[in-house]
Amino acid sequence: MDFKVDSKGFDDFIDKMSVNSENLENNVMKTVKQIAQEIADDAKDLAPVDTGHLRENIFSRVVQDGNIIVGEVFSNIEYAAYVEFGTGTVGQSAGLTREGINLHYRQTPWRYKDEEGKWHYTKGQKPQPFLYPAMKNNEDNIKEKLKTAVVMELR
Repeated sequence: MDFKVDSKGFDDFIDKMSVNSENLENNVMKTVKQIAQEIADDAKDLAPVDTGHLRENIFSRVVQDGNIIVGEVFSNIEYAAYVEFGTGTVGQSAGLTREGINLHYRQTPWRYKDEEGKWHYTKGQKPQPFLYPAMKNNEDNIKEKLKTAVVMELR
């Protein structure tokens, strides 16, 4: 069986794609940065507030490793994960699950001293998720904005 392919215009298409690949990468990078910031803003809105320190320390960034562009939303506060996932048997009893994360909780109660020097006994705290829900709330938005960024550049 024989078939024939007309390659007229193919060279122009390849040239255009070569020129547009850098623009496409820049456009996707810009879009991922914007999406990550929107998720960070939502996480700030969802974060529980006591002193406001956690909310003030939620950030976004974009990192690139070769062809892979990743948007990250994070907090550099040491207790952020304890707030997100909860602690002890109280946290575990909430039944929180996250795909790809194996959560382990302390099974014994403990004591701690507060800033005023008073001792407290605890079995943990319930989870107060703010990062994961912010990402899930933007899931459809992520797909749509990235699709738009790619399609706009290919036109």
